Amino acid sequence: MAKKATTVSDTPSAHPASPEAETTTTTSQFPFKTVFSFAPLIEYVNSNIGGQRSNLSSLVAELNERLSATPRLQEPIEDLSLLDQHRESVDWLMSMVFPPAFWDRDCSTAVLPSKFAPLYATPAFRQTFLEGEYRGSLAKEFNSDWAMRNRAIAAYVNIARSFFNLTIDFTGYLFVVALPSPDTGLLRYYRLNFDIRFIRFVPTRPLPQLTEQQRQQILCNLTDLDVWQSVIPPDLFQIEGFVLLNAVDVSDHELVGALERELVQSSTIVAAEGFQRLQQIIRAYLRRKELVIGLVAMDGDTLMVLNYGAELPQTQANACVLNQSYRVSCNQLAGSTIERALLSGQPQVIEDVLQLPTPRSAGDETLMTKGFRSAYFAPLHYNGALIGGLNIYSPNPGDLTELNTLKLTELLPLFSMVVHRSLVDMENQVQSVIRQQYTAVHPSVEWKFRQAAKGFITRQGTVAENQIEPIVFHDVYPLFSVSDIRGSSDHRNQAIQHDLIEQLSLAWGVIDAGCKVRQLPILDHLLFRIHDNIARIESGLHSGDEAGVLDFLRHEVESLFGHIGDFGPAVAQRIDDYNAALDPEIHAVYRKRKEFEESVTAINRVIAAFVESEEERAQGMFPHYFEKHQTDGVDFGVYVGQSLVNDRQFNDLYLRNLRLWQLLVMCGAARLADEVKSTLTIPLDTTHLVLVQTTPLSISYRLDEKQFDVDGAYNIRYAIMKKRIDKAEVKGTKERLTQPGKLAIVYSQPREAQEYRQYLEFLAASRMIEPGIEELDLEDLQGVHGLKALRVNVVLQPAADEVQVPEAIERAIREFSEAN
Repeated sequence: MAKKATTVSDTPSAHPASPEAETTTTTSQFPFKTVFSFAPLIEYVNSNIGGQRSNLSSLVAELNERLSATPRLQEPIEDLSLLDQHRESVDWLMSMVFPPAFWDRDCSTAVLPSKFAPLYATPAFRQTFLEGEYRGSLAKEFNSDWAMRNRAIAAYVNIARSFFNLTIDFTGYLFVVALPSPDTGLLRYYRLNFDIRFIRFVPTRPLPQLTEQQRQQILCNLTDLDVWQSVIPPDLFQIEGFVLLNAVDVSDHELVGALERELVQSSTIVAAEGFQRLQQIIRAYLRRKELVIGLVAMDGDTLMVLNYGAELPQTQANACVLNQSYRVSCNQLAGSTIERALLSGQPQVIEDVLQLPTPRSAGDETLMTKGFRSAYFAPLHYNGALIGGLNIYSPNPGDLTELNTLKLTELLPLFSMVVHRSLVDMENQVQSVIRQQYTAVHPSVEWKFRQAAKGFITRQGTVAENQIEPIVFHDVYPLFSVSDIRGSSDHRNQAIQHDLIEQLSLAWGVIDAGCKVRQLPILDHLLFRIHDNIARIESGLHSGDEAGVLDFLRHEVESLFGHIGDFGPAVAQRIDDYNAALDPEIHAVYRKRKEFEESVTAINRVIAAFVESEEERAQGMFPHYFEKHQTDGVDFGVYVGQSLVNDRQFNDLYLRNLRLWQLLVMCGAARLADEVKSTLTIPLDTTHLVLVQTTPLSISYRLDEKQFDVDGAYNIRYAIMKKRIDKAEVKGTKERLTQPGKLAIVYSQPREAQEYRQYLEFLAASRMIEPGIEELDLEDLQGVHGLKALRVNVVLQPAADEVQVPEAIERAIREFSEAN
């Protein structure tokens, strides 16, 4: 039997329904007088049901009949005890808003805009927010200054639109509240949807005409409540009716998103604070407040504990960061549940250690000695190989079961990625320490989804229904290309070496001139140190050398110039020569580095401008998202698919068209880079690569953070692969896949190679590449295995009768499309 929806007298106290809601105080008050009324609901029913749906005329007739018997319900109701006097009619009216069939499912209530004092609520809402563990929590959020201010601004926007003919682009606020459980302290997330169909704004006196200055004042200060109140005093209006508030539990979605964002950060699993955040997310996800999580990685015949959620001795916690993590021999786990998980490749659950068959293994007995009664062990795999495990423990029997841990299955690939990445990072621990600010290989990218966002913003007819939510694009196809400067790190190091040696030599000349005037042993010592620095830099540049040499020159050599400059004109001239050679902005010799950076910038500028120009043409072929990055080279990515457009029909033809376009653009980039090479101060070679990914992905965009959100573990793998692939080598050789004058196409599946061979044959016929295709196997990279490649020679010098690159691309795509 369905539970009854709650009216005022059904709640634990007569009025308000929630005592906490009434007593919650805020520093600001809702500026408008609000009065409960059924009139807007009655008007809505008559206009939307009575006027449009004749088959429901009997419902409208019954409504009018009941209202005739209770005319007081048609008027504003300030004394809410009137609702109890006409309970049957009130219940009948509210059944239009709260259909009984959904009472146990919908978490909804009717409230006034001014405060959280539920007037009518479904059983689900009452049990959760009025009687349950979150009793009073929602009231505090609803009555907070921020929420009160936003509701007041929303009311003003409606008034300005309806009564003062102001055009304001406003769709309401995304209101997601995180409510901590009083019992467990764990967060649950609820999205609050506000439906204002059943309120109306009633002028209390004749309305003034706004001057143009006042209208502009409002439009320029839409979020300034003081400006609103000064131009349109709140006592000009009374709000009658009620707001329908619906609370939707979005905890799992928010927690998975939070987990993904944490795992993208490389420091999360080694930093104490980051790992504690990770543990809290898992606790909230499984709704168990005392869970302890641990991550382990396989290292030969031992398990390396990357981190552990309980309090570890400080020496062990520090050792994790220094790649000397706490280790457990696999021999110690013989016969244990964790060993079964590792060997079987399937998660294992211990609901209660005491219920395990005796004698228990030493590994399982260890759980008891540490105070744990239930546990969960999940092996983590990467590309089919066992790389570690996720362990979860609880001191309470039954906290972890076969049923509730099923939710963890979708998270395991994320943990696999982060464990794998941790192993890669720790292999480069020395470099990480030197750099100190090592960041994860997953940068945030800002996008503007104007066309898609417009559909979401204008989808509903009222402000309350236009809730802005994160945008998710499913089944999109990625295309990735990179034009890289070959040996850029070596070129940069050579430039730094040259500049440092030049500056040290100039410093040597100053001090040597001083020695010739005055024989001071300390100057001889300084000459020795300068010469020693020159010899060290000539032998090779190491991390920290640049900063060390410049620090030495500035603090121990240049600091003497003011004094030894008085030794004589020869010394003063040497000092002038030294200062003249310094770059005025960085106060160091910067000649070779500047030439290198200018050469890199010139190549990047030419390629980037070309790619951006061709991108405009490609948008005309089929709309898609595009991103470009510049470092020592240019890489760009494209996402295309049906979910990205709402006014076009996506077809594989457009995908194949963009893939061909991508190859043509890379050929054009190779030509332009070769052409500009002769004009550079430092002639730099470029290499060009295309990464093939035929499996569609899902990408999401968080409107509040204005950045992409990783939507699934495979996206992380794809991002890692993009960063690693330019280091690929041909299998069985030391030859780099990417070579100047060549275009490399990396793929994983035979059908991908088959498709791209067709494109390459067409490019050869179009004289963009030379005939002949190399088919190569690639060495495994860190986290990337089983890749293959096609490689071709680009025709860098087009024939005299050949058209320019952009026109050639346009013509080639047109001919290919017609042929296919």
